[in-house]
Amino acid sequence: MSVRPPKPTLAGSVSPALSPPAAPCPPAGAGDCCCSPPAPATAAPTAPVAAPSPVAQYLPAAASLLLLGVGLGLERWGGAWFTLPFQLAVFGAAYLLVGGHVLRLAVQHLRRGQPFNEFFLMSLATLGAFAIGQYAEGVSVMLFYVIGEHFQGAAVARSRRSIKALLDNRPQVVHRLQQGQPVAVDPRQVHPGDVIQVKAGERVALDGVLLGEVSDFDVAALTGEPRPETRRRGEAVPAGAINLTRLAELRVTARYEDSALAKVLQ
Repeated sequence: MSVRPPKPTLAGSVSPALSPPAAPCPPAGAGDCCCSPPAPATAAPTAPVAAPSPVAQYLPAAASLLLLGVGLGLERWGGAWFTLPFQLAVFGAAYLLVGGHVLRLAVQHLRRGQPFNEFFLMSLATLGAFAIGQYAEGVSVMLFYVIGEHFQGAAVARSRRSIKALLDNRPQVVHRLQQGQPVAVDPRQVHPGDVIQVKAGERVALDGVLLGEVSDFDVAALTGEPRPETRRRGEAVPAGAINLTRLAELRVTARYEDSALAKVLQ
């Protein structure tokens, strides 16, 4: 009877069923066991990707603005030598510094079948200006667009920092008055109509109306206003505000998930 050859595994080795038996392990205490499975390899920790510095982020726009100024100056006072090749060199470099990324995004959207987007429209308008010889106008339009994007990105980053600050400082406990005594409870267990106490320096966890005479609150995280706002008896105090002066009592007007703080975080 013929013997079938051993079946190779994925790695090309002999099947485990036909492999020679492993050597027995030595008795306990005789050292490491030769047949024990190797320890699983741990992946090397990856270094976090550093965010670009503000200087590196705005340097292309600043260099483009400088080249645009140089080109406009040479057009006005450079004389006859500043002809088409030199104009293309100066204005083309200024354009690519700020428009190269926009052109790349426009091409990527075109490959995905999405031609109608701001990158394609900006590229079309500015390249059209270059096609009719209006180099400075083409650079200016792209430069102002990129500067506007930088301002928008800075505003978004500031909003994200404010939201992160709210997330990091969300009150986890509120003091609800029960039979005249403050009891620490979870904010989600408080219902509209309950009365809570907010000490000076604490953040308001729930929307409510002030029951005391007067108190000052910091609402910069919600409205962006740097000055404290004074609330009087019966006036609304939003969740997320910080009590700045004295112990304040509030009558809750909305549940935790319906509060102003929860809506901002959403």
